[in-house]
Amino acid sequence: MYGEVSLTDRDQIRVMTLSRVLEGALTGAEGATQLGVTLRHLRRLLAAYRAAGPATIPHGNRVRPPAHTVPASVRAPVGNTPVAYYGACALSQTSIGPGSRLAQAKYGINVISA
Repeated sequence: MYGEVSLTDRDQIRVMTLSRVLEGALTGAEGATQLGVTLRHLRRLLAAYRAAGPATIPHGNRVRPPAHTVPASVRAPVGNTPVAYYGACALSQTSIGPGSRLAQAKYGINVISA
């Protein structure tokens, strides 16, 4: 149903804790405290775990790219244009510094402090 599933360290801890709750070694409240979730959410996790096992633990969006990701076809032509064109000015992340003074002198770009 789920195929191959990779679990992070955090996911593995969740699986172990859920298993211990199901075995009776931990109470629901203790398990919820260990995982840092509410008792109600622990019950949701337990229901999913009982139904389909460890494959339900990782979040479903883990492999999906974010909705606001710029497509590679748009990113590729831009590349490192700011660094290639503006050089050291583009590398200055601070509002007022040597890069911003260079940008003003060389390219007429005003950098204001935010």
